[in-house]
Amino acid sequence: MLFDDNGNKLVDMDQIQAEIIGFYKKLLGSAAASLPAVHIPTLRSGPRLSQEARHLLCQDVTDAEVDSALKSMGDDKAPGLDGLNAVFFKKSWKKINPSVYDAVREVFDSNQMLKQYNCTTVTLVPKVPNPSKVKDFRPIACCNVVYKLVSKILTARMQEVIGQVVREFQSGFIPGRQISDYILLATELIKGYTRANVSPRCMLKVDLKKAYDSMEWSFLISVMTELGFPKKFVGWVYSCISTVSYSILINGKPTVPFGAKKGLRQGDPMSPFLFAIGMEYLTRHLQQLHSVLDFNFHPKCEKLALTHMMFADDLLMFCRADHVSISLLLDALYLGVPLHTKKLAYNQCKTLVDKVVARDKSSTAKHLSYAGNTDPSRKSLVAWQTLCLPRCAGGLNLKDMILWNKAPVAKLLWDISHNKDKLWSRWVHSYYIKGRNIATAHWPASMSWSLRKILDSHQVVNDAGGWNSVCRNGSFSIKSMYQKLLESHEKLNWRRVICNNKATPKSLFITWLTVWGRFSTLYRLITWKVVSTNVFPLCSSSPESVQHLFFECSYSTAIWQQVLVTLNFTRTPSTFDHELRWMITVAKRTSARCKFLMMFFAECIYGIWLQRNAKVFTQACMSPTDALKEIKFKVACKATDDQKQLLMS
Repeated sequence: MLFDDNGNKLVDMDQIQAEIIGFYKKLLGSAAASLPAVHIPTLRSGPRLSQEARHLLCQDVTDAEVDSALKSMGDDKAPGLDGLNAVFFKKSWKKINPSVYDAVREVFDSNQMLKQYNCTTVTLVPKVPNPSKVKDFRPIACCNVVYKLVSKILTARMQEVIGQVVREFQSGFIPGRQISDYILLATELIKGYTRANVSPRCMLKVDLKKAYDSMEWSFLISVMTELGFPKKFVGWVYSCISTVSYSILINGKPTVPFGAKKGLRQGDPMSPFLFAIGMEYLTRHLQQLHSVLDFNFHPKCEKLALTHMMFADDLLMFCRADHVSISLLLDALYLGVPLHTKKLAYNQCKTLVDKVVARDKSSTAKHLSYAGNTDPSRKSLVAWQTLCLPRCAGGLNLKDMILWNKAPVAKLLWDISHNKDKLWSRWVHSYYIKGRNIATAHWPASMSWSLRKILDSHQVVNDAGGWNSVCRNGSFSIKSMYQKLLESHEKLNWRRVICNNKATPKSLFITWLTVWGRFSTLYRLITWKVVSTNVFPLCSSSPESVQHLFFECSYSTAIWQQVLVTLNFTRTPSTFDHELRWMITVAKRTSARCKFLMMFFAECIYGIWLQRNAKVFTQACMSPTDALKEIKFKVACKATDDQKQLLMS
């Protein structure tokens, strides 16, 4: 249900389309009548691009750059208006790459982007739970692949040099800068606001309305030029952003394209970097406040002359709480993470948790339980500690989150100790460490909970063997740290039966459960007092257990025996333990026949279990012959050409 700005309900599709198109034509289709002139001394108050960086940006485009740009595109990304996504280009690359190379080079050589390449489909994604106006939707641009190739090449070059001109007060999309550092710093700066006797201080959280859509092209070009971007490169960028036209997708149908005169597209690979370059003007303007005598810094920012931090369009500004300082900040004109100096409670993170849970529930398989119940409080089939074991030890190599959390915390300590030029590290050294030894220093009671946990993690590093044991090529490795924290585990002899098997994931999981003896067979259900009788439903002659189910029963024996005959193995089927021991020896061999047998082993276990369940719950199941045909089909779908020959021989 959509309403216009006057509150009138829009029912007719023509009205809805007119409202949406009118909104975006007004937003994107008209540039500002006049803009204040860019203050050149402000832009020149900071660093400019080096000569080497300028040369890198203007190099001729190579085939390797085009290949790399295409490879970096996700296969699941939506196509542009032409309907051709990246998968089409990748699958037919050997046939079409000469034409694509020529098309991309033509854009760079002529400095002109064809409008056919730059017609963008806009998909509207809700920003709020129940959107009622056009402004409640976020426009996501779906660009054509040829345009994205050009854009990604320009973006890759910008990534190499943007850190030279975008100051450390911006963290978004700048290589080498981490958002976590800025969250931690903001957490420290907000500390003390609840105390009555705290010194006057002010923090402003600024939301830039329609930040990307409001970026004026003339302003962006002026900033890029003054920051030292070469004229040739600026021309390439301008040809990409100025030739755009939009076709909005409404109920699956694209509207008539219309042009634009300002704005950056959300969905264009270049947009985050161009926005960061544009916001550098604000950064340099705010940094000039330190020379204004009437301006007073935030009590915890004066040593670093810190006035603000920025991540994309989220802006956080700091000053002393006096009218003059606040007015100076406002004249110059965090993130979805709660800022709190104490240990976070569940309610403070509930919004974030709810979003993650909602994303997980999008998969229908998440509602199913191999434990046979929907109550999460009831006992699971396999203990969490087992799931976190390495695959060689019989686990699924899931992360032990308690141990895993210690690794990134230790990395933050590494940054403080070894990357002292980073803004976050400099702040910690200036206000807390002050030249002391981290391992022996005593920290004040006023220190926040999060920073105390980071500085105290030096003991965890020592237990792991010191910095040298958790570093790779001179950099801290979270993976190495986690592996050091894990206890050593004995390798199980049956690991290859699961890990080196090319069968379907579902069958491998069922086989893994079988090896661990975690199936809810009637034998186990009786011990749990769930059922009172134990007769195997497929043969009705013996009690049901894993040993009888695989492959002692006449039903499963008939299937497994035929598999052995098909692959020319002379062997009489026995109990599961005997067959598993034999498969352990088979797994050590490398022939196609042995690899094929391992696939059959897993698929047979899964197939027999499916027929057992069908007999229990529907009182009907396939014959061994039909069940084997289905198993062979699944195996053939995963088999190599050499292995398929074994089925036909």
